[in-house]
Formats: sequence, C-alpha cells, structure tokens
Amino acid sequence: MIKIVEKGNSPMIVRWGLTQKGIDTLPILMMVAAFCSKYEAEKVFVDKRLRKLHELFNRDAMELVQQFL
Repeated sequence: MIKIVEKGNSPMIVRWGLTQKGIDTLPILMMVAAFCSKYEAEKVFVDKRLRKLHELFNRDAMELVQQFL
C-alpha cells in the first residue's frame, strides 16, 4: 500500500499531512485537474467555461507544477 497521507503526532489535535509520496503526487493531481477543467468544463464548472491552469491554482501551486514540466 502506498501511504500518501499520515496522521500527526499531537495527542490533543488530529492533523493530517502529506507524506513525501503524497507530495510527489501533487503535480499529477494538478495536471488531472487541469485536463478536466479544459476538456470536461461543462461537467466541472457551473458556468461551463473552460479554464486555464493559472486560473485554477495560486502562484505557489503553479510553481510546484512548473518544477515537474
């Protein structure tokens, strides 16, 4: 089994975070989101308008994607 999320160690607060494998999947998931927003916009968005990648993600997320392109 591939573990992409993990539970934090705090006894008082439950926090989940990404493992390194989870972090490594982010560019893949972002590209799937970009694909769906381009080719399945009528199913994804209420206004059915196509979106470009930069419209979906903030600057930090875009920098992450660009590292892997």
